Amino acid sequence: MYSGDNLATPTISEGFDHLTTTIHKFYGYMDFLPFAILPVAGLRRAPAITTYGLIDPYIRLTHQPDAKTELYVAGHYFLSERPIVLIGRSLNSLGMEIDATATYKISPLVSAQCGASVLLPGEAMRETNPSRGLGRDAAYWGYVMLTANF
Repeated sequence: MYSGDNLATPTISEGFDHLTTTIHKFYGYMDFLPFAILPVAGLRRAPAITTYGLIDPYIRLTHQPDAKTELYVAGHYFLSERPIVLIGRSLNSLGMEIDATATYKISPLVSAQCGASVLLPGEAMRETNPSRGLGRDAAYWGYVMLTANF
């Protein structure tokens, strides 16, 4: 659960600043949450739901079909801790992200990885965040990476 508490305000479900911005290991590879939706150290105005905390139930699966190959799939279902009420409806679904990667060890020091992700915006994100480039559409992302260890 992503939450915090600023003692100067009466709200107890507030986001907090991370020490580093490499959060994709925890909140999905696309890095939409929490920063694209939740505020970043006051640098952008965020929708009201961003102060309601983030709940991230997820599942991660890995499989090694052989000594050189690793497959990884993760699914996140992002929810706000408390719902936001819009037009008489209570909304708290921020969306679902699915990440998949395949890593192949070329040598003991070099590996290649490719990955793909999709974010399906939830009802609360669609209704509160239409102008931030996320809006109502699914977002897709992919990459290819070569890693050398020395």
